[in-house]
Amino acid sequence: MSNDRTFEKNVSLNTEFMRYALEHPDILDQIPNSARLVFLPEDDPELCKRNLEMAKAHPDGNRPIAYVRMKKVPQVQTVMVTVPEVEIVSRV
Repeated sequence: MSNDRTFEKNVSLNTEFMRYALEHPDILDQIPNSARLVFLPEDDPELCKRNLEMAKAHPDGNRPIAYVRMKKVPQVQTVMVTVPEVEIVSRV
């Protein structure tokens, strides 16, 4: 996988993570301040392996590393639609 492709995929994972964090801010309580996030996508073993290798090959001083496993799960959403109801009233 090229460096550009790795970068693109990680940017996408970061976007997904931030979107999730906006909806579930409590997840941020689990991450130490100034931690390095390393995304480990379960559906992309090649990227997962590469991110682990990069994290190990480029330590960043004493900053903690937060490994973020990214899973795809089905999401069910309720969508409201307008359904017309017709009532026939006979004239009497």
